[in-house]
Amino acid sequence: MEQKISGKILFVSVACLVVIITIISLAYTCQSHFKNIVVSQTLGQLLTTAKTASHGLEEFVSEHSASLKALSKSQYIQKMAYNREISHPGQEGSCYTEFCPLKTLYDIQKSRESELDHLSISLLDAGGGMLCRQPYIKDRIGMDYTDRPGVAYVLREHRPWVSDVFYNALGNLAISVLQPLFYRDKFAGMLRWMTELNTISKGFVQSIKIGRTGYVWMINDRGIILSHPQKEFIGKPVTDLIRKGASDKGLSVDETGTKGLIQKRYGYLERLKTEKEGYGIYEDCLTGRDELVAFKAVSLGKTDWHLIIALPYSEIAGPINDHGYNMLGLAGGFILLLGLGGLALHRNRKRQVQLETETKYLREIDQSADALRESEARYRSLFEDSGDAIYINTKEGKFIDVNQSALDLLGYTREEMIGMDVRNIYVNPDDRSVFQQEMEQKGSVRDYEVKFRKKDGTQMDCLLTSSTWQGNGGRILGYQGIIRDITKQKQLEARVRQTQKMEAIGTLAGGIAHDFNNILMSITGNTEMALYDTPESSPVRSRLEEVLKAGSRAKYLVQQILTFSRQREEKRTPIQISSVVKEALKLLRASLPTTIEIHRDISAGADTVLADPTKIHQVLMNLCTNAAQAMHEKGGLLEVGVTDADLDSEAVARYPDLSPGPYVVLTVSDTGQGMDRSVMERIFDPFFSTKGPGEGTGLGLAVVHGIVKDYGGAIDVCSEPGKGTTFRVFLPRVDEVAMAEAEMSASIPTGCERILLIDDEKAVVEPAQCLLEHLGYEIVSKTSAVEALEMFRADPDRFDIVITDHTMPHMTGQDLAGEFLRMRPDIPIILCTGFAEPSISETAKASGIRELIAKPVAIHKLAETIRNVLNG
Repeated sequence: MEQKISGKILFVSVACLVVIITIISLAYTCQSHFKNIVVSQTLGQLLTTAKTASHGLEEFVSEHSASLKALSKSQYIQKMAYNREISHPGQEGSCYTEFCPLKTLYDIQKSRESELDHLSISLLDAGGGMLCRQPYIKDRIGMDYTDRPGVAYVLREHRPWVSDVFYNALGNLAISVLQPLFYRDKFAGMLRWMTELNTISKGFVQSIKIGRTGYVWMINDRGIILSHPQKEFIGKPVTDLIRKGASDKGLSVDETGTKGLIQKRYGYLERLKTEKEGYGIYEDCLTGRDELVAFKAVSLGKTDWHLIIALPYSEIAGPINDHGYNMLGLAGGFILLLGLGGLALHRNRKRQVQLETETKYLREIDQSADALRESEARYRSLFEDSGDAIYINTKEGKFIDVNQSALDLLGYTREEMIGMDVRNIYVNPDDRSVFQQEMEQKGSVRDYEVKFRKKDGTQMDCLLTSSTWQGNGGRILGYQGIIRDITKQKQLEARVRQTQKMEAIGTLAGGIAHDFNNILMSITGNTEMALYDTPESSPVRSRLEEVLKAGSRAKYLVQQILTFSRQREEKRTPIQISSVVKEALKLLRASLPTTIEIHRDISAGADTVLADPTKIHQVLMNLCTNAAQAMHEKGGLLEVGVTDADLDSEAVARYPDLSPGPYVVLTVSDTGQGMDRSVMERIFDPFFSTKGPGEGTGLGLAVVHGIVKDYGGAIDVCSEPGKGTTFRVFLPRVDEVAMAEAEMSASIPTGCERILLIDDEKAVVEPAQCLLEHLGYEIVSKTSAVEALEMFRADPDRFDIVITDHTMPHMTGQDLAGEFLRMRPDIPIILCTGFAEPSISETAKASGIRELIAKPVAIHKLAETIRNVLNG
């Protein structure tokens, strides 16, 4: 007898070892999958940022090209170029008067984009000579500019030109845009707009913030670095820096060796030559670090720049490592589940942008009334037709003017707003003071986030961009700016973030549940086999029965995970709440410290509700776990009660979600630390948690609230700091008789037929084969679908029935069944699956498969299914 028991213990130990190895393998697979998701999402975000910045750069150059094209339509400019009139300040009718379109365009661009250093707009004649320049530099007037980038091209082709980068007279990198001029259909000259590359980088490259140490840099088609956080790199070929880096490491690299380094280590530099955009993980060519790299081409005329965003891999390594530790803990928890008979399984279930486009500034307001009226006439149309809300106010805060978009946004009439104090639209008047201080210190404010109040009292989130309006001597007279409503955008971003979180959790839950079914199949199969070989009087038998019972509970928990991941429909049946309470408290008692006392009070006369027992178990365990955590430091009393109540109209007035009628009331109370009102208002919000990092997901009470609401119930919470917390859950009571849990049939059908058993998991095949052989069947098992197909093809009449898993390498069970049926149409086939999606069930029956059963399947269920299929 002792030798027999020792043999069984050895068998169970080996089975446990197989399960442990399987769990560790699953944890490693999940960790690898999570790492791939984090890397993929981060690279996608970097590419989106690169696309946005690239588009901004292209729009910036395109806008200035359009401005030159519009200016080229001026007959005043055309005639001046055609007549080759050299212009100096002080001359009558020169380009430096307030009425000259060229000066007007220059003033507008400087007022809108004051950060553009060394901006210039020039007028060249048909021979490339300088006629006029804003700003005026005497020595440049009359100079021959034919050697400047693009000038010779426009003189020859009479077409617009956007230059590649070049060094200007100050020795700084710059770009230029040239627009041909025609007077009476004759080529008269050209307009030339130029600015330094550094100023463009400030607005579109250097302003991008990537993580803590990420950065953005830019090169052109010739490999010249145009922008980089390390200023000494700018203007140098990237290949020179690569060679220098190799030299610093004691390596001597020629041009051929440099190309080899780029292809082997810095592949993204090679991809820039053929791809407009892309991303990947590479060794950075300048720092030598592993980095996540995204790049996007910036198309400018006949040349391309390449915007490159780099984020050190170390910045995402933390979350990945944290997830790895979590997966290690999860694996350990399931191993503990096997040893303790299922207690740890419940614990493991707990484990579950902005680049805004540049705003435009209004033209500097001239104090002179005549100049103001002239400016008003020229730009009133632009002011009024703008889709953005534009305003002008005095330094004291009185509105002077607003456009129609501002009136529509705030809900006031023009008469109401002119003269109104701007503080009237601020939700928090202190924001106005902070804004004014920044304006006085910096002269302008970009994208200042603030809450405004409309006339009807509605609050909205806005971005405020403003500049000062100055008088003679630089004295600030007022402010002018743009208001942009971002309320819907912020709401949409919040919804998108929440949706992404829940989708990720659902996907992970579904994948884990699918693999756990195979694990549970091995556990329950081996346990049932051990039970068959264990005498009724053996003390081991009761322990094996507990393992089998825990496996059954785990099966229901996995089904709940599949419901959460939308891979299984919920099944509601009449159940007694008191039964769930007794079972849950029995599981909970072993996991709580002895300093916490549990008191149970079940006084309900009728406590039947229509629900999924697993969900009710989930509600109770979440509430009890939260209560226990509230008392983990000092201990206390955990009370769980079940009563019934008939609520009339007056009683349900406190609960808007309830209707009058009979209810079962589940009460969970503790003597812990309690909660204040601010915490109570948010306890049912997803991801809200008062616990420290790693101590909870913030989903427990959100899930409880969702389950109770779905069942037509309500939750009442009563708590005070230092006085504990009481949760009362109201669930509609039904008069139906609760269904008792099905007992395993005492008589299991047997047989002597020949069965081909196929599953790629050896831990599933072996116990199933032993159990079926115990029932009298002749079993041939295979862990390869290909091998099984070859065996069947050699002798199709050898077997009476086929049992196959659905998810296997190389060939699914459904495809394998199709091959069997083509060779022998009358062969009965049973398909096993880790999760039964409706589509699988429909297609399986349509293809000739007799039965579809879900893992894990008990031996009596499998035996009954086999017998039913064979008997027709």
